Amino acid sequence: ICSCANPWYLLLLILVSLPFSSLTLVTFLASVCFQEYCENIITVLQRLDENKILVCGTNAQIPKCWHLLFGHWALCRLGHSSVTCDLVSSCLEPIFTNFVQSDDLIFMFFREKRVGTKNWEVDPWISRIARVCKADKGGSESDLFNKWTTFLKARLVCSLPSQNLHFNRVEDVSIDKSNMSSETRVYGIFSNRWNSTAVCVYSMGDILNVFKNSNFKGFTGKIPDHRPGTCVADSQRVPRDTLIFISRHPEMEQPINPIGGKPIIISKQHYFKKIVVDRIVGKAGLISHVLYLATGRSWYYMCKLFLCLEITLGYMLPTKPVTPVQ
Repeated sequence: ICSCANPWYLLLLILVSLPFSSLTLVTFLASVCFQEYCENIITVLQRLDENKILVCGTNAQIPKCWHLLFGHWALCRLGHSSVTCDLVSSCLEPIFTNFVQSDDLIFMFFREKRVGTKNWEVDPWISRIARVCKADKGGSESDLFNKWTTFLKARLVCSLPSQNLHFNRVEDVSIDKSNMSSETRVYGIFSNRWNSTAVCVYSMGDILNVFKNSNFKGFTGKIPDHRPGTCVADSQRVPRDTLIFISRHPEMEQPINPIGGKPIIISKQHYFKKIVVDRIVGKAGLISHVLYLATGRSWYYMCKLFLCLEITLGYMLPTKPVTPVQ
């Protein structure tokens, strides 16, 4: 993920420019335009395969995505404003944090505003994980044309119910990949409105199981024979009833809970923003996982078996253990 204004990318000796369209600029200037917003800021750069790259940009506050192919490229629209995304479903003020590919899928981690809540005591944000097939080229001209046909999303839960602590805002994600996709682990930093942060760990096997077997939220009837979200070689040949279904019910009913049902780290003092997970092989081949948690104050914390060392980036030297981290 990067952020650059109207960039030029050298992709295997092919020079590509992604400026915003003149129509977009005229439309935006008709309202209010400050110079720093009248640009195409690249927000996502994800390689899909050897011949295709997914690029997304702000497009002068009218976000769009492009499939860059060698020799030609096609437009895939994300939405019509800076606060919505049209990935088959409707997202309210989404904030994307990470994009991860696994086998034939791309996973998206983001948070969005809750729909229909007016209770000030309830956190207005909710964390999500979404997935789309890498081979998804959009639907036919009659249904979901230039839109994802396999986009599904589920709620990502990180909470400690016994203490009524809920961390609904995903901040960052790091992946600990395994040779088997089902054994891959997802480590995420979550925050709440009280500026506390937590780290939750998820099993990719659990994530895949929810998208494969969960019912669809808000639907109680018969699911189409071709299950919505199933990856196929040609997305434009997906049955029409499946396309209509997924456009109306993209969310899974079952949420995705962390391993152990609770966070592995909770900090009420330090606001963690970035996370990186690493493996250390010890004696007798014993594997330990080390988490590097960064704050916005030039400090980061190295955690192993619930022991966290506070380290300043200026000297890179460990100091005393951070006892407030539980």
